[in-house]
Amino acid sequence: MGDYKKKNGTTRVGDALRWLVKQGKEVAPELLSVVGSVTGIEQLKDLASKIGSDDKLSEADKQLLLEELRYDMIEMQESTKRWVADISHELRTPLSIASGELEAMIDGVREVGITNLQSAHSEIKHLNRLVDDLYQLSNADIGALNYVFETLDLAKVLENETRGLDALAQKSGLTIHCDFPSKPCVIHGDLDR
Repeated sequence: MGDYKKKNGTTRVGDALRWLVKQGKEVAPELLSVVGSVTGIEQLKDLASKIGSDDKLSEADKQLLLEELRYDMIEMQESTKRWVADISHELRTPLSIASGELEAMIDGVREVGITNLQSAHSEIKHLNRLVDDLYQLSNADIGALNYVFETLDLAKVLENETRGLDALAQKSGLTIHCDFPSKPCVIHGDLDR
């Protein structure tokens, strides 16, 4: 069948279809138009059905495409597993911080004051933003998140974040000490992301 090799950044089945076309094989136009927009498992399943019913492809070519499609499905499933693990970690962090801060106030380790309540509230707002992001991702293609870039002082951002970890560290018998630069460390970024 020749030397077919997958290219980085594309689906294996898409590369295989393009390879078949370069070899002079006749491929149904609807296959070529669909393959560039595959972003999910359901679309891969639909593509498998179209490949199976394409009477212009030989059985050997169908087998090549279906095997490459199988690899694409495996890669997509593995990517989804990594994404879920990353998201669960991202959700667990603000929950742990807010919970630790509130427990420390309940236990009398930290004073119930406006600063400590604002810190816990900040973590809950962060958690809400993460949940909003999940909702956006479930309704749109990845990459459709809206970013609001602004000029930020990275030292101040890190100082605020570490301040939020103090209660959790104290509960574990740890102390956080950070030396932040006296000069601003200016970046262009999205504070919420």
